[in-house]
Amino acid sequence: MDVIIDACGRCLTAQTAATEVISETIYVGFSGGLDSTVLLHALRTLAPAGVVALHVNHGIAAESDDWQAHSERLCEDWEIPLRCSRLALDAGSNVEGVARAARYEFFTEALATGGLLFLGHHLDDQRETQLLHLLQGRGLYGMPQARPLAAGRLLRPFLAIDRCEIRRYAAEQELSWCEDDSNHDLALDRNFLRHQLLPRIKKRFPGFSQRLASFGDTTDVLQTMLAAELGLHQARLPLAKLLWRPAHERVVILRLWLQGQGINSGVSDASLLAYAEQLDAPPTRQPMLQLAAGSVRRYAAELCLVGERQKPASSYVIELPGELDLPHGKLVIKAAAGSLRDGFLVQGEVTVRFRAGGEVLLRGGHHRALKQILQEAGIAPWDRADYPLLFDAAGLLSIPGIAWRDDCVGDGAQKETARRFVATWHPQ
Repeated sequence: MDVIIDACGRCLTAQTAATEVISETIYVGFSGGLDSTVLLHALRTLAPAGVVALHVNHGIAAESDDWQAHSERLCEDWEIPLRCSRLALDAGSNVEGVARAARYEFFTEALATGGLLFLGHHLDDQRETQLLHLLQGRGLYGMPQARPLAAGRLLRPFLAIDRCEIRRYAAEQELSWCEDDSNHDLALDRNFLRHQLLPRIKKRFPGFSQRLASFGDTTDVLQTMLAAELGLHQARLPLAKLLWRPAHERVVILRLWLQGQGINSGVSDASLLAYAEQLDAPPTRQPMLQLAAGSVRRYAAELCLVGERQKPASSYVIELPGELDLPHGKLVIKAAAGSLRDGFLVQGEVTVRFRAGGEVLLRGGHHRALKQILQEAGIAPWDRADYPLLFDAAGLLSIPGIAWRDDCVGDGAQKETARRFVATWHPQ
């Protein structure tokens, strides 16, 4: 029991040292299974008034609703707030990947304003992950014990504790939990490793787990040092850090960079190598690495992580002044407060639309192509199609935050008395 409580306590103490005081909400990813039940019980003991459970009902297994009902009863008995998310997944053949992505989307939303998210992955999970990645050609790396998530932190306090210790704690505390029968489905790679391959390896090579742990820990330390030296925790990666290196070194750096962005799986070494070899292509080419959710693209001597996002509607009507929430950001239009040249005049109804091709903006009596204006403003190619544009009865009115039409029909007196506006675009 002390091992479990101490592991959770050390995680909380480390966060206290880093932030001086724990003021964030403590969330627990709670499936109702053994590991998350032990984790929730231990954190409830350490912080009885500050724990919130997060349960995801994937809707995949026939017992999904029963697991949610069990979780609701247990949290009610323990007086722990519970948030549930019910998913309707169209998973196809990659059910595990789709479920994981949806689960982390729910967790990310919970930590949008901060907090600590605890997950119950343990030592056996870590070794399975490392070996699975190695066999799949995705490097020998495991799950990080801590990493940023949204505005908070994700923590795994049990990564140095094996499954037997967790079961011992559950027995001592007389805990009840749900068993997932799919954990014995040998068609799933992780289950095959857990039930077929790893027991034989451990029997033949008794010190295997310890040696793998030692090698993995050494690798983690070296990778952490390299990531810190190269500044790989930024959302964009300068090509200067890559282009002078051979392809196999580029693969290592690319993987470390992706891990720094919270992308730890789904990309093989072969895919990274093929992409790394394309980075010497002329600037006119835009090589892309497809990820499970999003992509990596090259632009302006940098690699950028581009996430998937919902497409906006073709047009919107907006009142001036006003705000408009779009799937990929917020558009804000305010009354201009400066000189007559500090805003745009409007003719008729204003609509928000998107690039269709051939648009021009009137500036100083001359028409300038929208494509050229966006390029000069440094808007990445993949953002140009969904960049919001303001139109009125006279045509293209404003490219929010970049430029606006500074000529308008009407005499000077009308222009001086008319209201002017400024528009800004705040992408997510």
